[in-house]
Amino acid sequence: MSIYKIQGGTIRSIVNLIPENIKDNLEEELIPVADRESLVAHTGIRYRRTFPMDSVTTTELFIQGISNTLHTLQWDASTITAIVCVTQTPETHIPAVSCLLHNAFNFNVSTTCLDINLGCSGYVYGLHQTLGLLQNQLEGKGRALLCCGDITSKLIQNDKTSIPIFSDGVSITAVEFDSNNEDNCSPFFFNLETLGSGHTAIRSEFVDNKEVMRLNGIEVFNYSVQYVPKHIKELLASVNAEDISLVILHQANKLINDAIAKRLPIPNAEFPSTLFQYGNTASASIPITLVDFLSKNKPKTKHLLLSGFGVGFSMGSVVFTLDSTVHFSIIEFPTDS
Repeated sequence: MSIYKIQGGTIRSIVNLIPENIKDNLEEELIPVADRESLVAHTGIRYRRTFPMDSVTTTELFIQGISNTLHTLQWDASTITAIVCVTQTPETHIPAVSCLLHNAFNFNVSTTCLDINLGCSGYVYGLHQTLGLLQNQLEGKGRALLCCGDITSKLIQNDKTSIPIFSDGVSITAVEFDSNNEDNCSPFFFNLETLGSGHTAIRSEFVDNKEVMRLNGIEVFNYSVQYVPKHIKELLASVNAEDISLVILHQANKLINDAIAKRLPIPNAEFPSTLFQYGNTASASIPITLVDFLSKNKPKTKHLLLSGFGVGFSMGSVVFTLDSTVHFSIIEFPTDS
């Protein structure tokens, strides 16, 4: 158990970008016709969002999201003190995506840039790192951009195990920190854990000089159901679980998420899902689901629990109260097909 508390930070906006291109699992040629309805029932995934091959890069999506964020918040690029990127699908491994973004917007030389190679736990880990960078600045205040997400379809071509599950999407979260305003900011409580023994459940390998992702669904289910509820309960011991009105789990699949939810002692919370319409958008699934829910509903409070889990086997959860003035949007990114 690794519990962290960070106070003084506020999420100002969450912008999500998803492709316009929609795939229907009931029409997926790789799945036998007789199995399609059963697959949708068990996974909860009917539709997926994918980019046509080589039509766009992760960096280009982040640039679009950052432009929207800066415009919405009326933030000048010179005020950004940190950029954190969480992705497993950079177009190149050298240089870091965050450095490419720095160049695209001509951020200050003092702007800290950091890339993190994590999957489905990446949003929570990225939020922790973003807040931590801001908290430790001597100035006591700053602004940061958390860029999170993947074009997973690049890694799962012609794989009937993975194709019906994964979608493409990215998210940009704008965070502001002011140490002089700590008393007026909700604390963030994090639990960050890793079970390296589960690293083979989701992995990549090279086939014909091309990197592809491999998924062992049984292993993923077993690790998720056995360890994630315990991981979340450890975090709940540091907060009042009865105050939590909304739980956003990483959108793995219906079987996994339902099994986790049944094991959690959070009596007053809703557990929204976007699996049916968006599928598993990896590290972007938490912010996409959060924004989708808030755009349609008004929860009793915005006291949240977010929990990501997957590749590694890595787990990250956070409890905090979302500011009532947060801006949020889901943008459909144009595609050619």
